[in-house]
Parts: sequence; structure tokens; C-alpha cells
Amino acid sequence: MTRELIVRRAGAALAAGLPFEVAPDAAADAAADAVDEWPEIVEWAQRTPREDAVHEPRGPGAPSIRTPPTRSG
Repeated sequence: MTRELIVRRAGAALAAGLPFEVAPDAAADAAADAVDEWPEIVEWAQRTPREDAVHEPRGPGAPSIRTPPTRSG
């Protein structure tokens, strides 16, 4: 959870144009959190079929979004 909080706070600070620093102990917690989560992520990726709907951002069978070409000049 520490890593998620750091990422969100950093994003908010950068979006507001403010500086952002991470305390050394929080950085160590975030690294430990990532190391703990990695095996779970790998296991999930290995047991989840590639054609599963979770891999389709708009859901299965949804139309794709198309944008018209832009005109220069």
C-alpha cells in the first residue's frame, strides 16, 4: 500500500507543479512492498488466459474508438 500512496501523491504534486520527495524509510517500505507483490502478479499472469476479457480495455466485442485524421495548415 505504501507504494500506491507514494505514486498517487507524486502524481498529484507533479500535476500541481509542486516538488515531491520520498523519505528514505518510505522508499524502503515501497521497495519491500513491490518485492512482496511481484510473485502474486507473476502467478496471476501465468494462470490468466490471454484471451480473457480482463485483457481487453473496453470489454469483449466493444467497438474500437476511431478518430478522424487531422488537417494540417
